[in-house]
Amino acid sequence: MDKNYFELADQYIGVLPEDIDMNLWKNLLESMARLLNSPAVGIIRTSKEGFKNVAMSVSEDINCTPGLLIPYETNVFCKHVYENDETLYVQDASQERRWEDNPEVTKCGFVSYLGIPIHAPNGNVYATLCALDTKPTEYSEDYFKFMDSIRAIVEKELTCLSLIHQCHFLSEHDELTSLFNRRGFYSRVEYLLSITRRYEQSSALVYFDLDNLKTVNDQYGHDKGDELIASFSKALAQQCRAEDVIGRLGGDEFILYCRNINQENLEQLLVRIQSAFFEFANVHDFNQVGFSHGALYFSQQPDSLENLIIEADELMYQEKMRKKAK
Repeated sequence: MDKNYFELADQYIGVLPEDIDMNLWKNLLESMARLLNSPAVGIIRTSKEGFKNVAMSVSEDINCTPGLLIPYETNVFCKHVYENDETLYVQDASQERRWEDNPEVTKCGFVSYLGIPIHAPNGNVYATLCALDTKPTEYSEDYFKFMDSIRAIVEKELTCLSLIHQCHFLSEHDELTSLFNRRGFYSRVEYLLSITRRYEQSSALVYFDLDNLKTVNDQYGHDKGDELIASFSKALAQQCRAEDVIGRLGGDEFILYCRNINQENLEQLLVRIQSAFFEFANVHDFNQVGFSHGALYFSQQPDSLENLIIEADELMYQEKMRKKAK
């Protein structure tokens, strides 16, 4: 199994989903602001790129710009929470020299800060939940517990949404190769075909079938057969364009959709794929390894993607039969 499969799936963990319910976050922050009697509370996205409030409850008299990205090198309170992965409570920043160049103190007028790290499902610090005040504070233990409860709610929502995105990825990608599986390929190409119809772009569909995979399995074992399948998928991924859609339909069958491509460019692409695949086969001493393919070119909207695939499959089968007849 290609370990990249789960590494790619993990990319959906620890990111801010676009469909997150920001109203829930804002309602939580408003409740926190009322309980702490704090003029500014927020969830600050933290990363090596900088700090940005993604949700905030701010009093009208506070000089604060929502959505502003603060560079990472800036000495702000949340940077210390992010770097140390721990709660930071500053009762009165005016009494500590380390905050003399903090713009939250010098420009916004904040002197008190309470921030706790919010963790992504992968364990990394994702954001900071914080409360700021323009006067010194003495928060009780109950305030800390309340903020920790808010943090837990936010983390659970992040986990649920991230797992939904991860499951969606896993449902559309092949475990061995990390390419689209049948479901993912159909979904993506159906969408692209609708674009092709609007702009009348030329497209191509290529059906691949590996030659002599059964021989490799019989002579070297199924692990080597899996290596052969994975290597062909890598040859496809390395040689195809970023906008091309590659899928593994199952077994030794692969499918490629190329939008806005002519026959000459596709033939050159197939030569590069063959060369890259043969290079792997030679390194591993696999004999008589190759692939058969069937290619279709079209500029008009097809009746259905399924019919295209059936036609390309038939062309591939004809090529395979010609090879066997030699």
